[in-house]
Amino acid sequence: PCKVDLDTLVENVVWSTCDPIAAFATSRLDDNDKEKFQVLFVNNEGGLILNSVITHTAAARVMEWQPNGRVLAIGWSDGMVSCWNVDGKTRPTSTFSGSSQHNSAITVLKWNPAGKRLITGDKSGTVNVWVVDNRGTLTPSRQYRKRSHVTAAVFCVIPPKLDSQRKIDLKKTYSPAFFFGTDRGGVVYADDLGHCTEVQHLSSSIDKMLFFEEQSRLVIITRSLLLTQYHVAEDGRVTRVSQVKLGVSKDVADGGIRSCVWAGPGLLAAATGEKMVRLLDLSSDESYNLSLSMVGDAVDRSDRVMVVAFSPMDRYLAVGTRMGMIIIWKYNSILKTSKEGSGSGIAQGDWELHYKTSLNSPVRNILWSHGQGTLMAVTDSGAIILSEAVMQQGMCGRLSVVQVSTMHVSVHLDLDDAWIENTRILVRGMSVADSSFVTWDGKNALVCTVNLQSHRSTILEPFSCTSNAIVIADSKHISEDALFISENSMVKVTNYGGVQKGSITFSEAEGRPEHLHICGKFLYVVTANFYVKVFDVNKPTMPKLLGSAGRFTDPATGSVKSSKLSIRSIRGNATGSRVAIMTSHVEGSLKVQHPDSRLHIFDRIKGSVNVYDFTHQSRYPARANWDNFDDRLIVVEAVRMQSAGTNSAPGGSGASPKAQTDGAETKADAADKPKATIEGENLHEVVLLFASTEHGILLQDSFPRDSSHGDLLGIAVPNIYFRNAVPSMSAGDGTPTGNRHTVKILAKVMRDFVGVNQIDDATKYALLEFSFNLTLGKLDEAYRAVKAIDSPFIWENMAQMCVKTKRLDVAEVCLGNMGHARGAAALRESMKENSPDVSVGILAIQLGLLDDAARLFREAGRFDLLNTLYQAAGQWEKAISLAKAHDRLHLKTTHYHYAKFLESIGDVPEAIYHFEQSETFRTEIPRMLYSLGQVEELEDYVHHSNDSALLKWWAAYLESKERYDKARKYYLKSGDYLSLVRILCFQGDFQKAADIVQDTKDNAATYHFARQLESQGQLQEAISYYAASGCYNHAIRLAKAYGMDTELMTFAIKSTPSLMLDCATHFEQKGDLEKAVQLYHKGGDYLHALDICFRVGQSGDAVGVTRQQRSAIFDMVNIIAQDLGADTSPQILARCAEFLVMHRQFEKAVELYIMARRYPQAIEMCMQQKVNITEEMAQLLTPPSDGFDSNERKEILANLGRALKKQGSFTLASKKYTQAGDRIRAIKCLLRGGDTKAVIQFASISRNAEIYKLAANYLQQMDWRDGEIMKAIITFYSKAKAYEQLAGFYDSCAQVEIDEYRDYEKAYRALKESMKYLREAKGRHIEEMVSTLESRLSLIERFVTARKCAKKDPDEMVAICENILEEPQLDMAIRVGDCLAMLVEHFHHTGDMRRAYQYMLDMKERRILLHPYIDAEVLDDVHRAVGVPLDDDKQDDDVGSDRDEDEIVEEVDEVDDEIEEEKAQFNRSGRYGGGKYRK
Repeated sequence: PCKVDLDTLVENVVWSTCDPIAAFATSRLDDNDKEKFQVLFVNNEGGLILNSVITHTAAARVMEWQPNGRVLAIGWSDGMVSCWNVDGKTRPTSTFSGSSQHNSAITVLKWNPAGKRLITGDKSGTVNVWVVDNRGTLTPSRQYRKRSHVTAAVFCVIPPKLDSQRKIDLKKTYSPAFFFGTDRGGVVYADDLGHCTEVQHLSSSIDKMLFFEEQSRLVIITRSLLLTQYHVAEDGRVTRVSQVKLGVSKDVADGGIRSCVWAGPGLLAAATGEKMVRLLDLSSDESYNLSLSMVGDAVDRSDRVMVVAFSPMDRYLAVGTRMGMIIIWKYNSILKTSKEGSGSGIAQGDWELHYKTSLNSPVRNILWSHGQGTLMAVTDSGAIILSEAVMQQGMCGRLSVVQVSTMHVSVHLDLDDAWIENTRILVRGMSVADSSFVTWDGKNALVCTVNLQSHRSTILEPFSCTSNAIVIADSKHISEDALFISENSMVKVTNYGGVQKGSITFSEAEGRPEHLHICGKFLYVVTANFYVKVFDVNKPTMPKLLGSAGRFTDPATGSVKSSKLSIRSIRGNATGSRVAIMTSHVEGSLKVQHPDSRLHIFDRIKGSVNVYDFTHQSRYPARANWDNFDDRLIVVEAVRMQSAGTNSAPGGSGASPKAQTDGAETKADAADKPKATIEGENLHEVVLLFASTEHGILLQDSFPRDSSHGDLLGIAVPNIYFRNAVPSMSAGDGTPTGNRHTVKILAKVMRDFVGVNQIDDATKYALLEFSFNLTLGKLDEAYRAVKAIDSPFIWENMAQMCVKTKRLDVAEVCLGNMGHARGAAALRESMKENSPDVSVGILAIQLGLLDDAARLFREAGRFDLLNTLYQAAGQWEKAISLAKAHDRLHLKTTHYHYAKFLESIGDVPEAIYHFEQSETFRTEIPRMLYSLGQVEELEDYVHHSNDSALLKWWAAYLESKERYDKARKYYLKSGDYLSLVRILCFQGDFQKAADIVQDTKDNAATYHFARQLESQGQLQEAISYYAASGCYNHAIRLAKAYGMDTELMTFAIKSTPSLMLDCATHFEQKGDLEKAVQLYHKGGDYLHALDICFRVGQSGDAVGVTRQQRSAIFDMVNIIAQDLGADTSPQILARCAEFLVMHRQFEKAVELYIMARRYPQAIEMCMQQKVNITEEMAQLLTPPSDGFDSNERKEILANLGRALKKQGSFTLASKKYTQAGDRIRAIKCLLRGGDTKAVIQFASISRNAEIYKLAANYLQQMDWRDGEIMKAIITFYSKAKAYEQLAGFYDSCAQVEIDEYRDYEKAYRALKESMKYLREAKGRHIEEMVSTLESRLSLIERFVTARKCAKKDPDEMVAICENILEEPQLDMAIRVGDCLAMLVEHFHHTGDMRRAYQYMLDMKERRILLHPYIDAEVLDDVHRAVGVPLDDDKQDDDVGSDRDEDEIVEEVDEVDDEIEEEKAQFNRSGRYGGGKYRK
């Protein structure tokens, strides 16, 4: 208990981050009944630190130590904030005290991670940011005010993105932003730069605020038990990630969460006032509970968890309950980080119950110290410190010292002589030299010297010492006795009384010395910044540094990861060349530590680090010791890492928690160690390693630690030394309960030294060289090292090394020298398999290395041999498990062999089970029980069995004993109705036999009963039962013999095809052709059935068949035809088709011809009988490429195309012509089909000139003004090189432009194209055509020019037109009406109506209708001007519109006469201007 007054109430407690000091906030009543408030300080043993009391008139509401500093900040209930510098040695000094910033009680007080900022909040809603200097003085920086009570705060550790110039300047002064919460649910983001923003508002008061640094999440728990997670961006913006309601009972929900702490990266542990601790894994969104029921009966059922605390260093989770229980769980698996994502969270099975004790008073608060294994518990009756007693031990030379209680050690010389020594101080650390040892407790240290001759020890006076890193050396190795003590930034050198004689200093860059070890005259020091230094301290006051300081780096990255690694311990060798370093991983912002699976060996000569990784063994190095004789040899004790989800306690000795209070109980000792088995998962493994500069770290040997051995003490070739289990301690005073021989030192001889009697230094050296060379695989050097030593164990060790090196040739020699004839023979036999791993595995078996053999068989994939090995070793459960997983082929065999083994040892029930699993129980169990004379047990086994074979066997056994009634019972149970009916018929009980047959419908029983009835002459019944049994051959046999044709047909239909055909022959012979056809059909003889049908169809009356029978037979043919398929014989198909043709069933006949692959006949029938050929039928009529000659197939396809063309299926016909290779006919069919797109597509891929021409000719008939069609026409003519046709196409285009659109310019361009292609054409008339076309082009060009001159130069236009009109064959170039109309319009426009009328008359003379060329308004004006009625002209224009061509011809002649007469009249009067116009 903490030594405070009984009437003092402890309100709050906090541990210092630097020193083992705790600060208590207390209150008590003084002599005047006034409440007195104090802050007291105690050490880690509960002792009150005198003259270290802080008194104030108000209560200390909140307290927190500065991170990595000695300043304690206190927030008082009157609004004062004060800081005190406390080191536990001198009186606390106040560095700051101020009350002007707050006017109400302080509720929140938080340091930033660097200890350079302090935030405080009070009940009135004021939040202050303070800047802290190096002396602990506070300076107000910012103040924020809210209208609500500040309830929680947390710093948001997200470093901002700084540019390279500011990064160095702001690195030391940077303070992260923070969040604080209020009782009204406000969540406020603020910093020390003046930013303050409410970013969220929740529905109830905020009780807890935490920051999940690994995923940048703000975690908030409200009074209404709402757990909300927000992702925090670098600019302070928050985004809600999740929100869940914590499901707790109603009474708990009213009070909110009582205590909530981080228990790992992303893992929250919450005390909710229930019977459990709730753990919430935020990284995987999973949760689970640690129930108080796991503790057992020590916890009352009504007890509740009130507070919870977690120690990152030890991975302990402690809870305090309402009834005063302290329960500690330990996390035993490899810690998973939050970065591993979902599904990698911590599980309930990862926690192991570690310790429990009762404090007999409700626990109000618990808190772990920042050191190792110290827990403070605050109860209603005071404060109690629980301290874990880690059992210390050490060995040097002949001297071994083992701690047996908190103040007692067991001193051993050699192996036998031992005694108990009371150190009079708590033993928290120990260092052992050859003839002395030192212990310390964090306040004092004392030295005990041992007289090696008298076997007596002397305790020297303790001296003050607060260091936790001390080593001792005596005059055997150095010039004088000395202690080396780490203190601040130096290592003090003192005598055994603590008087300083010298020192070794370290720079600030190197850091303070944290770990010390001495071996011989060499002192090893590792600093806080991972610097490794080795000193020669032969003269302690004048230490000599060997080489320069090295840096311990991670070999994988080459960098120092001081934030990710923590050194647990170091061990140096006897020559100052190497130091072994064991580390722990540090995870997350909590800095949770778990052991590193790697052993690091720092080579001082090379300045490098070598690593031996135990990860593949799922272990970590717990202890290590170098051999003083060979500086390369180190022994390591590797402890298995607890796998996730297991709940096994660590074995062996080690830490044993001890509460420094009455009534505390220690953790129970571990159960017996697991026995060594093949591939056994032993908790502790002892590993021997060679470490050399040239070869790195090499495995020499490994073996499981014996169950009688405790922790590793050391090595001195040829022995490895262990201690036994830790002796139990009494519950109260800490004295040992056993005698002085409770602790024993045990030795194990190294493998290579077994059997060697005389061991001097030369022998040691030879055998160590032998071991080293074996480890390197240098067998020749190993042989030379020990050839002078006569010991069979040497050869055995070399043979064992051959297992590791797989040197089978050397192994044969070793087995020969050992005289191991059986092993040599087995090895030679195994080498025949040509599998090295298998041969080495056989060698390992012969040498007794079963673990290696199992490993080799597994690596070789020979699970059958591994299974056999397990069986031979009696590892039956492993054998069966292996067979289930990897060797299922031998699973039943394994069960069988195990059953035989169990039978041999008399375990009959288990043997029965495994015989059943091997499925040999039907014979083996009766054999076993019968041979043992256990017939009644056999009958009982059979009676309770449901296996029909076994029941039948037992029934047959009873029948052989003439116990028919019981036999019938077991036959019935087994379902063997045949045997049951057989016995009944034998007994003459035919009625019961008939009942059984009727009820069971068993075919075998029915058949046997029918045989019995036949033998009795009951034929009708026998036939029925034969049929019922499915034996139709017997039923048919009797029906034929006795003329039962009706029954015969019935049975024949149900029988096999051979019986059907036999019956069909029978009916055919009897003339019953209808039944014969039906049976031939059913039996599969279609040809015979069709032959009968043909005979009936051709001469039905001649064969005596009635019309009705002929109709039935014809129906049968239809049925046969429907049943025919592609696999039917072509002869049958053709035969049936002929029959259908004969009866005019053409479509069905075509189908059969197709199935018979008689395609020409099918096509011919379609053409002759006009059977419509569908697309599906056309596909069926297409011959396959295999089975037909190429020409024959083309001919069939051509015929099919003609048939389709004849039926108007032009598209299908084109397809078939294409398949036949006749593309010309194919395109012609498409042309007839009128599918323009198909024509274009087909022609595009044909590459045939004729097809191109046909397609182009066809497309000219379409609307070729469509761009795609015109393009296709030009393309096709061009590809076909049909330039004459292409020229003609352009000519047609030009004519259309003239006739329909009067667009002479486009017509001119088209004729130019026509000219271009016409000149490329070849032919007799091409020159003439070119000449004609040139003439036309000339005329059109002149006319186009005239049209262009109509506005600019009308006279030129008139002249050109009159010249054109005089040209012969003008109609071949332009339309004359267009030229005359243009003149009419021109003169109408100029007002010369008579000349306009003259040209109109010329148009009439040329038989050109006026209205298509001249507007009606122009016609009106001209006729009115010349005085000629328009109606006459219209009548003239419309002449012949309603008459036939002959009348029109006659009228034309009359009109010509009138025109000539009228023209002569106008000429006489001179109206045409001097006769310029010539006809």
